[in-house]
Amino acid sequence: MKEYFCKSVKNYKQSSDKAACLFPALERTIDVLDIDSKTVLDLGCGDGILYPMLESRGFEYQGVDVSDDMVKQARDKNPK
Repeated sequence: MKEYFCKSVKNYKQSSDKAACLFPALERTIDVLDIDSKTVLDLGCGDGILYPMLESRGFEYQGVDVSDDMVKQARDKNPK
């Protein structure tokens, strides 16, 4: 699987439409859940699109991805 994805993800970009739907839904879900832990493990984090929103809401964030290229993009966009 890694070999397949690594060939095509260097130029991957999250669509703004997907982010426009995903962020409000995730924020509403976080608001209604009674969450004791403030740690998030983002499996398949891609370029780290969720990090800024979750970090600003006080979450400790860890992202992992099968693609080393995507992890590099996430780190470049979000040095913390």
